[in-house]
Amino acid sequence: MKRLDIAAATEEFYREFPDHKDKTVIVDRSAFSSSHAAIRSFEDKIDEHIRGVMQHVADNGNFIQKKLVQRDGVEDALKAFFEMQLEAIFSSSLAHAVPLNVKLGQKEFESGFRVVCPASPDTAVDTLLEKFRTPAFIQMGIADAFEWEATVMTHLKGVPEELDDAEMWQRFVLDHELGHAVTLRGTDRSLAVDHDFTNLLECMADAYALIRHYQRYGEDSGFGDYLAGLRTTAAIYQGDIGHYSTEAIETVIALNKEGKLAELTPQQSRDLAVEIGHKSFHDLNAKHAFEDTFWSRKITDMFGAATDKSWDVKGALTEAWKKRSLSDAVDRVRNEWTFDGEDALRELLLPVEKHLKNPDDAIAWVGEKGAETQSKLVHSVATHFLERAASIFVDGSYDADTLKATQAKVAANVPGEKEPDRPIVGRMFHKLRTRGLKNLK
Repeated sequence: MKRLDIAAATEEFYREFPDHKDKTVIVDRSAFSSSHAAIRSFEDKIDEHIRGVMQHVADNGNFIQKKLVQRDGVEDALKAFFEMQLEAIFSSSLAHAVPLNVKLGQKEFESGFRVVCPASPDTAVDTLLEKFRTPAFIQMGIADAFEWEATVMTHLKGVPEELDDAEMWQRFVLDHELGHAVTLRGTDRSLAVDHDFTNLLECMADAYALIRHYQRYGEDSGFGDYLAGLRTTAAIYQGDIGHYSTEAIETVIALNKEGKLAELTPQQSRDLAVEIGHKSFHDLNAKHAFEDTFWSRKITDMFGAATDKSWDVKGALTEAWKKRSLSDAVDRVRNEWTFDGEDALRELLLPVEKHLKNPDDAIAWVGEKGAETQSKLVHSVATHFLERAASIFVDGSYDADTLKATQAKVAANVPGEKEPDRPIVGRMFHKLRTRGLKNLK
């Protein structure tokens, strides 16, 4: 298996974007004896990050939070929590990126430092693709009882032979994470008031990585079409609408076919990716419509509530301040991460399993939603999913005539230009959470 040369990729990135030498670090985990040792290599940046968080809380927190950060030992406790999270990330073989010392008071998004951890050079294609198709709570082993592998996954088509190249996938994933670093700066954070900000970031990163893919592997690569299918599949099979970048991907595919990518410089590639991302991402009404139409809202809300209840760092620190015991807070967070909602999660997942258990049921379910929706985003997801059924499902596992008829029903539905408004209560709470973004300078 050909491996990604991380050292060469790192040298290339700093040569192409020299201004990122002191802003982005690429950490090759294989060069360190442990994840702990890897984290120690940028400990000074972690310290800077923690001091920045404490200063932000001191300037903007509530009464209890402001009192808390004045106490001795709080900085060490916050650092311990943060390093625990980093160690969990670095122990994985998949790629990750962590922004440090984000300038929270600025309107334009500015990350003081970004740690990018490429996938392990030994990571196989199937492992890299797992996160596209399997919900995170199943990947994490939280929902072991749910027979996802034995039912749904047996009908999904594997990677085409011409794309079964681990080095190529590792390169794309690294370019995606580096794409976050180079496209993020200057992004208007106030967009989060009305838009799915995560989706904007993912659209820009995918656009950048795909542009670089065509430059590296040639204009005839089928990677873009396959990637569009993966992102659409993830929206349906994971409820992952934040990473739904299919519109951006298809824009890049079209520009590649027109021969407009090969001669771009890295900086021009970045600027084009930013432009495409800003034209492709969706607003919060669209996000809500998708989550209400499919299955992600109930499951993610339940999962998040159960996780927050069992691993509440803010609550642990507040309780510690009241009890005057920071060491207890550290021990609590280290030892009490649990998930007690598996039975409830399984109950919610069973209807999803029913809809996705075989391709014909999945096509019928998605087609029904696409044919009746008034949301452009839901309609887009349904349309792309049905269009790419041949690349998503195993050959012969679905009825082609039924698929064609379902596509026609979805095509006949033309949603309005404006997404349906989300509930007023949700809008009010979001405005409260994001009220500070409107006044950024």
